[in-house]
Amino acid sequence: QMSAPMDWAARSVGELEQATDLDTFCMMALSPLDGRYFRFIKDLMPFFSEFGLIRYRVLVEVKWLLKLSQIPEVKEVLEFFHFGCTSEDINNLSHALALKEGVNTVMFPVMIDVCSAICSLATENAHVPLLSKTHGQCEINEYLNYCFFISI
Repeated sequence: QMSAPMDWAARSVGELEQATDLDTFCMMALSPLDGRYFRFIKDLMPFFSEFGLIRYRVLVEVKWLLKLSQIPEVKEVLEFFHFGCTSEDINNLSHALALKEGVNTVMFPVMIDVCSAICSLATENAHVPLLSKTHGQCEINEYLNYCFFISI
C-alpha cells in the first residue's frame, strides 16, 4: 500500500531518511533495482548485496585458511594466511560463488517455470495455424506451437 504524499522535493533529507513508506523508499534507493523493482529482485539480495559479498569473502578466506592449515610447513605461520592469495583473488572467488549460488537458487527455478509455461502454451495452441513464408511465398504449414518450441 503506497500512501505517502508525492512531495519529496518539499521534504528535507533528514525526513526522507526517516521515512518508512514504500514511495519514499523507492525514490531514495540508489538504483531502480533496489527501489521500484525491489519486489522482483529481493530473493537475489542474499547473494548480490553488500552483505552477500562480505559473506562470500569470509567464506572464501575461511576455506583458504582451512586449506593452508593442512600443510604442515604453513601451519606454524597461519597469521600470514593471505600468503599466496591476494584480495583480488578473494573478491574474484567471492563474486563467482555469489553468481553460482544466486543463479542456482533463484534464477534457474524461475527459468524452469518460464519454460514450463511456454511448453503449456505450445501444447494448448498446437492446432493454431501460423502464416509463414518460404522463399517469399506465403505458406500455412506451420503451427503456433512450433514458434513456442523453438524459443525454448
